[in-house]
Amino acid sequence: MKLNLGCGNDIQEGYVNTDRQQRPGVDVVWNLDDTPWPWADGVMDEIRAIDILEHLDDMVAVMDECWRVMQVGGVMTIQVPIAGGTNHFDDPTHKRGFTMSSFAYWCPATQGPEPLLYGIGTWKLLHIEKRWANLVFILERLP
Repeated sequence: MKLNLGCGNDIQEGYVNTDRQQRPGVDVVWNLDDTPWPWADGVMDEIRAIDILEHLDDMVAVMDECWRVMQVGGVMTIQVPIAGGTNHFDDPTHKRGFTMSSFAYWCPATQGPEPLLYGIGTWKLLHIEKRWANLVFILERLP
């Protein structure tokens, strides 16, 4: 299964499209700040989190839920606004911006010999890219 978090109007074929509001194409109506999410452990092989994480209250809880529902080796694609950038401040519902190292707290290989990690599980950072006023991260779920 593939999960499209906070899809809004960006409905993706072949994904479980999830949003907090019912709209055409939304498969599951769910507030992602409410945990646990309504999926079993290890059922997703891919998660899209495009323009959603900046709206959520607790990044540790969100990353824990993504790790929980993702199968080992599954890939998560994240797009978020750059901290202090135009996209960060334009939308009044954005609660945070992100830097190139924001996901290092879940990716031990990006830190030194004694990494500071948060949450229940870890990820491997596969890719970081700057796109206009956003950052795109691709993470792989580790065991």
